[in-house]
Amino acid sequence: MLSRIHAELGETVNVMRSNIEKMIRRGEKLEELEEKTEDLVNQSALFHSKSRKLKKQFWWKNAKFYIVGGVILVVVATVIVCKFISLFFSLNSFLKLHEFNQFFFFFLLFSGDCLVNILMRIDQTRRCKYCK
Repeated sequence: MLSRIHAELGETVNVMRSNIEKMIRRGEKLEELEEKTEDLVNQSALFHSKSRKLKKQFWWKNAKFYIVGGVILVVVATVIVCKFISLFFSLNSFLKLHEFNQFFFFFLLFSGDCLVNILMRIDQTRRCKYCK
């Protein structure tokens, strides 16, 4: 009977040793997992900061393109309208100067409004809900 108890005790000790070894391996795996998690957190923070910087860089590049294009468009339109008006003046000398001033004023308002619309569109693309 004592040998049977001794055998059961030896078996219990072996099971406990096995359980302890499994717990130690599990603890090591948990530590490994924690290290990988910390690395992922650091990498995601770095990716987030770099992506925001890149987003701003491309936004400014896009904004510069629209601004330069808008200014060029306004200048070209102004030159065309001025040429048209000078031709119109040469054909119709009875047109009064204040009518020309009114026409030119409304043209400048219209071209300024176009430029404002372009700038507003740029601002809307900057505030895109998918880009945040």
